[in-house]
Amino acid sequence: MAKYPEAREADLIATDGGKHEPLDNVEIERLCKCLTKMDRKADTAPLLRRSNNGMRERKAVQNAN
Repeated sequence: MAKYPEAREADLIATDGGKHEPLDNVEIERLCKCLTKMDRKADTAPLLRRSNNGMRERKAVQNAN
């Protein structure tokens, strides 16, 4: 009997029914490093201007009086 049946079931789901080999720790660490680098790049991007959701600036209204 399996020690952790939920883990075995999750492993079958994650590997698409055993069609793919599960990732080892080195591959998992490499992916985590890649993802954290991507997060850092997104966080450090300079904010050039405030978004206005695509609307154009309104021109000043001129009174006809």
